[in-house]
Amino acid sequence: MTGMKIMVMIRLRRLLPLVLLSCSLVGCAIPGTAPGNGGAMSGADGKSVLSSEALFALSAKADIAYRGQRWPEAASHYQQLTEAVPKDAWSWFRLGNVRTQQGQYEAAIQAYSVSIGREGKAAKPWFNLSTVYLLNARKALLQAAQFLASDDPAHVSISSRIDAIDAAVVSASVDVSTTSLEQNEASGVVFDAPVEQFAESASGWTPAGTGLSER
Repeated sequence: MTGMKIMVMIRLRRLLPLVLLSCSLVGCAIPGTAPGNGGAMSGADGKSVLSSEALFALSAKADIAYRGQRWPEAASHYQQLTEAVPKDAWSWFRLGNVRTQQGQYEAAIQAYSVSIGREGKAAKPWFNLSTVYLLNARKALLQAAQFLASDDPAHVSISSRIDAIDAAVVSASVDVSTTSLEQNEASGVVFDAPVEQFAESASGWTPAGTGLSER
């Protein structure tokens, strides 16, 4: 059995009890989904809800968009998953990764924090949260530099700090031991945190790259 098939099986095993619990208590609400469309039904509160099959299909679409680096599409799918199954730490973790890829660092921090609240002993969300804090600091430094006069000596201090952050982010490209979440349950092996170049962020600043833990 391939590693990908193992990951999919683990993903389904973890998601199913959360889906059943969520649907039995409050329903799996998906804003903007019309009843009778794509597995949607009408809940007791009048909101559209998705069947477990539709949720699994949505999860698969989110993962495909994620692997294809189609960030807006992935963000939309993972956002819907977090609203439908709010206790699913994995969807919050993936949403944090996507928001980081989009340069939306505050939203990424919020998503990672929720993921940690759902599964606090998982190493990956903590690791990525630290990385996005660094990227957010870099963004703030670049913003500060924009308002300095060209001959202001503070540019030296800002450049020094940016270099230090870049060095810290690059040093994140190492093997880090996993704790819980899908890959750890599959094999217990370490995960690699590759340095990735991001597209220009929504703010107009271009991040240097990050050592996010993936998958």
